[in-house]
Amino acid sequence: MSNYGLAIKVANAILFLTLFGGYLYSTFKFGKLPYHDDPTLGNHPTIITPAPFSFYIWHLIRFLFFGFIIYQFFPDANDVVVNGIKWHFLAFGILNMLAVQFWVKDDLRISWLITVMLLSQISYVYLRIRNEFPANTLLDKVFIHAPLTIYHAWTVVILVVTSFAAFIPEDNEKHPDEGGRQTGLMLYLLVFVAFVVLEGAVGVYILYGNGDALGGLVIGWAFFGISQGQREDELIHVSAKVFAIFAIAYSANPLIQKFTGTGYRRNNESAPLLG
Repeated sequence: MSNYGLAIKVANAILFLTLFGGYLYSTFKFGKLPYHDDPTLGNHPTIITPAPFSFYIWHLIRFLFFGFIIYQFFPDANDVVVNGIKWHFLAFGILNMLAVQFWVKDDLRISWLITVMLLSQISYVYLRIRNEFPANTLLDKVFIHAPLTIYHAWTVVILVVTSFAAFIPEDNEKHPDEGGRQTGLMLYLLVFVAFVVLEGAVGVYILYGNGDALGGLVIGWAFFGISQGQREDELIHVSAKVFAIFAIAYSANPLIQKFTGTGYRRNNESAPLLG
């Protein structure tokens, strides 16, 4: 292992353990998920904020990245970590931390802009890993491809949801019984656009992620969370549920093809699933 590669891996470990330590401290101190695990809640709920249980997906993301921190020191992971992910994992942690800090301080648009930068970083690494570093082992799938996919998909969800908090006045987000105006046609139109964007992301995972069903399933999970979190608005509740069904069904298609023997193919080449 070169000194350059070792430096990347040690930096990854230090960053993760520092952030993970803060997470454990908050969890044991308050007995629940810390505030930064659900930044779209708190003082800035939106008309498409998912139900609180949806954010427990952070547990899964942390667990898989913890496995990544250990697995990166294995010889089989050296190439993808040093030549694929490089220093980007460090950028993920720093940008995510900054986005949270600005959100907590109510600098919503700055937080949103940083989230855009974070998503661009994750997208670059995600596409590079999916297309240039195929998963050759189960450990590759579980501790490299899977956490990148889930983290990317959930960041897409966070960006879409927080766009409403950052750019739509809060009085337009409230329902009549909360002292605000009734949701108007324009806001419903924006919600529909947001849902279409999220649904479009499912297609991106399947088409450009080489049949990456996991990314689409995360989007489906988010839609289900939105449906449950917005039960007081029948239109959004039902619409989100319908979009969830479509997302899950479309994402399951590559899996069905795999188990029926046809497999998912793009450009006449076989593509891996869920990893």
